[in-house]
Amino acid sequence: MGSARPERLLRLLRLLRGGNASTVDQLANGLGVSRRTVFRDLNLLQLAGVNPQYDPDRGSYRVDQSSALSSLDLTLDEALAILLVARKFVSEQSFPSFEAASRAARKIGQCLPPETALYCERMIDGLECRLPPLADASRIEATFHVLHRAWGHRRKVRIEYDSYFERATIRTVLSPYRILFAGRAWYVIGHSASHDAVRTFKLDRITATRVLDEAFEPDPTFDVDAYFGSAWSVIPEGKLYHVRLRFLPKVAGNVEEITWHESQRFTAQPDGSCVFEADVDGLTEISWWILGYGDQVIVEEPPELRERIGRIARGMCRLAGVRAPGAGKTEAS
Repeated sequence: MGSARPERLLRLLRLLRGGNASTVDQLANGLGVSRRTVFRDLNLLQLAGVNPQYDPDRGSYRVDQSSALSSLDLTLDEALAILLVARKFVSEQSFPSFEAASRAARKIGQCLPPETALYCERMIDGLECRLPPLADASRIEATFHVLHRAWGHRRKVRIEYDSYFERATIRTVLSPYRILFAGRAWYVIGHSASHDAVRTFKLDRITATRVLDEAFEPDPTFDVDAYFGSAWSVIPEGKLYHVRLRFLPKVAGNVEEITWHESQRFTAQPDGSCVFEADVDGLTEISWWILGYGDQVIVEEPPELRERIGRIARGMCRLAGVRAPGAGKTEAS
C-alpha cells in the first residue's frame, strides 16, 4: 500500500477539525478527490473511533475538537518518526523513561486511522537499530527521575557517590545543572557543595539521593560545551595536546567517515592510509579509543601519547604471557 491514502486521511482530519464545518463537495475539492472517496474516507475515520459530526441542515461535517485524535496534529512522516524513535532507537538499556516512551507510542498508534497505523507498522518492521553496548539505564531509572524532577523544581539534592577517582564513598549536596547522556552512560553535571565547584557524576555510581527543600538558581553562564571544552568525551584534564595519528589502509576509510572530535582534520595519503589530527584536552580517553584499533594505527604525536600507548601495549603482552617486540633490548643492542 502506498502512502497516498494515509496522507489523505490525515489531511481530511485536519480539514474537519479546522474550525469550520465542511460539505462533502468542499472536502472533495480540498483533497482533490471524488465525493465517493470522501464518503469512503469518512467511514474509515469512524472505524478508527473518530466520529465526524454531520449537520443535516447545512449538509456539512466537522470533528469535535475534544476528540482524542484531534489533539494530534501530525503528518504521516511526523507520526512515523515518533513511532520509529520510540520503537527502534530507544530501549530499556539506553533511556530511563523507556516505559513512558513506549506507552506514548502505543497511544499515538491507537489514535491513527487503521490504514495509517498499518503503513507505520510496515515501515517500522523494515528498520532495525543495533545500539552499541551501553550502561543499563533501567538500573538508574529512579535516580534519573529524582534528579530530573529536582532540576525542574530547582531543588538541591543530597547524594552519596561511589567515587572511582577518590576511591571512597563521598557525600555532597548537588545543584543539578544538566543531565547528560554521553558515550555509553548517563551523567549529571552540577555544583557540588563539598567540592565548591561544578562536577560530573555518573548516575550508575550514585547510591543514594534525597531532594532537599533548599532551592538553587542555575548559573546562567554555564555552558555544557564550554565545560567539557576540548575533552575527547567527558574527561577534561586541563592540558591541551596536538594529536597526530596515522591509520593504515585497512581502517582508514572507516575512521574518516565519522566525526570523532570537533577539531579533527584528515589528510589522505597516497598509500591509502590517512593522517588524523586533533587538539585534545587530556590523553586518557583518546588512548582508550586508539587501543581499539590495535595494530592498525601509529601514534606520531605527541611523545607522551606514543609512550603511553607503548606502555599499555607492553602491559597487555605481559598479562597475556607474550614477549613484546623489542622487550629486553638496550640502546646499545
